[in-house]
Amino acid sequence: MGGVGCTAALSLVMSGVGRLHCVEPDVVELSNLGRQILYAEQHLGLPKVDAAVERLREANSDVEVTGESTRIGDVASLRRLAADCDVLIMTADHPPEIRTWTNQACTSTGTPWVYGGYHGPQVNLGIYRPGAGPCYECARLAEQDRDAARPPLATWRPAATIPAHAANAVTAGVAGNLVAHAVMRLITNAPKLALNCQYGFSLATMDHSFVTSLDEPHAECRTCRAAG
Repeated sequence: MGGVGCTAALSLVMSGVGRLHCVEPDVVELSNLGRQILYAEQHLGLPKVDAAVERLREANSDVEVTGESTRIGDVASLRRLAADCDVLIMTADHPPEIRTWTNQACTSTGTPWVYGGYHGPQVNLGIYRPGAGPCYECARLAEQDRDAARPPLATWRPAATIPAHAANAVTAGVAGNLVAHAVMRLITNAPKLALNCQYGFSLATMDHSFVTSLDEPHAECRTCRAAG
């Protein structure tokens, strides 16, 4: 549970979500403390999931909070988790295929799911309910089509020299709270946020946002074809 996941979990528990199961394989490191709000200096070296569960139970003892130290490595791992929850939250960004795996797992179990993350100041959110429209894989394939249709761009310096984007508590917190907001929408059906689409918001300009959605499944989406 990183910066986005910590904030989302705390917001959901404080909202009285009922039951929350946390999955995280790593231990708390010093670099985590700048944006991962469930951990403090006394947790350094401890399993993240243990520290997170303890903090979340303290925040609201009426919510059932459990956890497991598991590293997700395939669709089957996610399918097991999706089959036992009302909404699956994906805030991990590694391995790169993890959102595609989540989409496949949740489509097979019929479980709604939400993802959240950020790249620099750009906060991203996706809300999906299987059967409610084109899936995450459809959107990913459509984005690949758009990229392929664009003219090539010349880069002014080698990509290897471009520094990694900064991560801070503000960006992670906004993304995490939006994830919690989306989960509450799926659970309560309010507010009426559009489903099976992706939202984006720039914290750099505060005036640029977008909603990406598709009218029809992508012709090459194997996940939608498999779902019938």
